[in-house]
Amino acid sequence: MPDPHRDAFGRLIGPVERLDFHGRVDALRRLQGRLAADSTQEGRWLARALLGLLQGESDDLLGLLDLRPPKGSTVTVAAVVRLAMRDAAVLRGELPCSASTISRARKRRSVTSYPMRRRSG
Repeated sequence: MPDPHRDAFGRLIGPVERLDFHGRVDALRRLQGRLAADSTQEGRWLARALLGLLQGESDDLLGLLDLRPPKGSTVTVAAVVRLAMRDAAVLRGELPCSASTISRARKRRSVTSYPMRRRSG
């Protein structure tokens, strides 16, 4: 029986939010498959985390993505994104700020490589 929420090519017709629970899980499963075939490291990283979620390894997507801050840290994913957006606005000249703020924003943006960290387990 054809899925009433998808066209003949398997693409969703309406927004995911209108799907029932099983439909949203199916959409996530399909997305995981596309990301697993992605050519980027980021896509495959997200695909592995989604696979862990879908297979019941954990219900904690942030944990599966290893995005939990270190113990004692107050840094959150949202805080890192806000800082990056603020730095971008500073560097575009959209925010009035001191030369030292601009310097710190440039320094944070110039970081291109990060130390590799071994996963425990």
